[in-house]
Amino acid sequence: MSVYVTDTHSLVWYFTQQRKKLSRRALTAFEQAEDSEAFIYIPAVALWEISRHEQLGVINLNVATARLKDLPLITKDQAITGSGIVEVCW
Repeated sequence: MSVYVTDTHSLVWYFTQQRKKLSRRALTAFEQAEDSEAFIYIPAVALWEISRHEQLGVINLNVATARLKDLPLITKDQAITGSGIVEVCW
């Protein structure tokens, strides 16, 4: 199994449908991870940077993983539960 570490921008590009910005090799790594054929470490600082960019309005995540996977999101966040964007499990 291949193992990678992602940087913030590549993670954001993958999960915000900007995949054309990724190289073919990088895109394949993310796709393999989604299929449980590879593992990608996400550094804590990358999560912090993504959160900060979202707060500043630089990016808009729209609970992307739950939407993309069409899965319920475990959250009590009122903005999400009231939005109807995803099914909520709370």
